[in-house]
Amino acid sequence: MSPISIQLLGDVSISRDGQRFALSRPQPRVVFAFLVSQRHRFVTRHEVADLLWGDSPLPDHWAGAVRGVISKVRSFLAEAGCVDWMTSAPDGWRIELDPGTTVDIDIDVASSAIDGSEPVDLDSLLVIDRSLAGEFAPAATGPWVERRRDEVGLLRRRVIETLAESAIAAGRHDTAIGATAELVSLDPYSDLAAQFEVRALAEGGDRRAALAAHDGFVRRLRDVGMAPDPATEALAASIRGVDAPAGGSSTIPAVRGGGRLVGRRDELAVIARSWGEVTADLTARAVIITGEPGAGKTRLAIEASRGDGVGRTLWGRCSPEGSAAYEPLSEAFVRAVAESPDVFSALGPLATHLAALVPELGTPPPDMADRSLLFRSATAAIRSLITSPSVWVIDDVQWATEDTAALLTHVWSMVSDIPVLIVVTLRSSGGISAGPLVALTRAVPTTTLSLSGLDVADVSELLAANGVTDAAAVSDEVVARTGGNPFFVSELARAADSDGHLDPTMLPESLRSWIGQRVASLEPDAGEVLAAAAVLGDDVDIEMLAQVSGRDDRATVAHVSSLVAAG
Repeated sequence: MSPISIQLLGDVSISRDGQRFALSRPQPRVVFAFLVSQRHRFVTRHEVADLLWGDSPLPDHWAGAVRGVISKVRSFLAEAGCVDWMTSAPDGWRIELDPGTTVDIDIDVASSAIDGSEPVDLDSLLVIDRSLAGEFAPAATGPWVERRRDEVGLLRRRVIETLAESAIAAGRHDTAIGATAELVSLDPYSDLAAQFEVRALAEGGDRRAALAAHDGFVRRLRDVGMAPDPATEALAASIRGVDAPAGGSSTIPAVRGGGRLVGRRDELAVIARSWGEVTADLTARAVIITGEPGAGKTRLAIEASRGDGVGRTLWGRCSPEGSAAYEPLSEAFVRAVAESPDVFSALGPLATHLAALVPELGTPPPDMADRSLLFRSATAAIRSLITSPSVWVIDDVQWATEDTAALLTHVWSMVSDIPVLIVVTLRSSGGISAGPLVALTRAVPTTTLSLSGLDVADVSELLAANGVTDAAAVSDEVVARTGGNPFFVSELARAADSDGHLDPTMLPESLRSWIGQRVASLEPDAGEVLAAAAVLGDDVDIEMLAQVSGRDDRATVAHVSSLVAAG
């Protein structure tokens, strides 16, 4: 008996003993593909319902409909002589394959072939590349199918990049040239793809074709208002035997902040290391910066955007009013269009859907109720903007609306293969749903920096930088009163007298007003609990706080939790 094989790419079918059994209906296709991909566990009927209806309301008969689709999958398995693969449980189903059964797409196997843990086998990579070329579960629809297709597309690009690099190193020029041509066809605006193609042609002895490939890439970029990365120009210059032209970074958007950053040396070193990994690997990294209000999260993000060799800086912020959906991406895209009105012209039909984020692009199409088109357009826009090592800052993400969180979740899961340092700032108390940050940390190597208060030496330096003449003498007390919060320290420093002397016990009007506004924004009961806590001091016992504020323990804990969430 010959081995059984399952095909999910280009078609959905089972082949055994020289016969091929195809599954043609879209819903059974997606359920079968999901069961095969999750064959290590039982899949619940609610998961199947999510596959079939996504975010749409479930029909009244959903449970029966799920059973109907499962019945079609079971019939398909019976036709192929594999009905014993499916096992039922009270609330779900599982597929267990016979030993030796192969699946045409196995992301774990493909990933292990390119993760560097084993010597690269070019012939095996060629087989994997060919196996990944088809569409996943054709005609099937739904969020999981779309995500799986994106995963396969990303994996295929990584396989081709590894194949091209290895073939160049091994001197297999025909293989290298074929792989790089394939890479360019998948992403014609990628500097990395262009560099691979130019290198492969030059290493193969066709210098003229290498330079022609470079010049064609430059023309494609110019058509969309972009310029090649300095590394691409340096590669072409080395082939021509001349010096590379001087490169330059895109204009960094104006952001708040200024002056020299005091302290945060360890945090800056972490950011520099992540940036170095972006420029070395040309893949994404992320840094999440958390801290209380005034800790300097935005200031540190500004420093990240000023790193050496930053090709472009995208900057977007979430506002506390929460009135604007997709605000941080809209802000970044509007700035990009202001700098180059035709920057998104290469996106073709997808560019029209960006009008929902960028009014300058015109009127959004009438089908904008389908968020998947907008999400796909936003992802394509980010990828088109970031063609050389760049920084993308999303500031104050704790204020993200549900729509913004959903869009960030989608985009962040799709950009791990582009050279970008993603910098996210949010308050320690959070406020954003876990979805976007989980998607980011799963897709991209991520480091989290938790900003605490500055120490006495840094506070002394910050006071002196703000004109306090007796900084060293008062720094201990300033730390005790402010916790080293850079915003509070700076506001105190501005209250120094004309000779630069500071009374650290005073409360400047600016801080009094800021605190008053924060307290006024609280619910009345929470404000009363906060006032009672202020009377009790820094370390507060919950039972004592409940007695002083006149509430029971449960209500007191609830109000304290809301205060913590408010930052």
